[in-house]
Amino acid sequence: MKLTIENFAKIKKADVVVDGITVIAGDNNTGKSTIGKVLFALFNVLSNIEQKVLDERIAAIDRGNQTIIRDHINSRDFVANRNLWLLSRQITRKLREEMDEELQISEDSIDYIVENVIIQGKSKDLD
Repeated sequence: MKLTIENFAKIKKADVVVDGITVIAGDNNTGKSTIGKVLFALFNVLSNIEQKVLDERIAAIDRGNQTIIRDHINSRDFVANRNLWLLSRQITRKLREEMDEELQISEDSIDYIVENVIIQGKSKDLD
C-alpha cells in the first residue's frame, strides 16, 4: 500500500510504502509521529469496515423505527406520556430481534410486535 501525504502538519510531501515491516526514520521535528498517527487512523477506520457499516445500518433502521412507532402510538390516542420513549425502545429492540440477515422484516411481524407491546404497555398502566 502506498500512502501519499501532502501539506499536513509538518509534512510538505511524503510517500510512504507500507509493505511488511516499514521503518519510518528521520530527524527530530520532521513528522515521523504524524505519519504514524495518519497510518493508525487509516488502519483503524478500515479495520472491521463491514461490521461498522452493518452497525450503522441497524442504528439508522432503529432511528427510523422509533419515529414510525411514536407516530403509530400517537395515532391510536394512546396516552404514552413518560412511557413513550421506553415503549418505542422496546418495540425497536423486538423489531431488531425479528429482522433477518438482510435486515428485513415482514409487515405482519411489525404489526404483531407493535400491537403486543402497546397492549402490554396499556395493561401495565392499568395495574
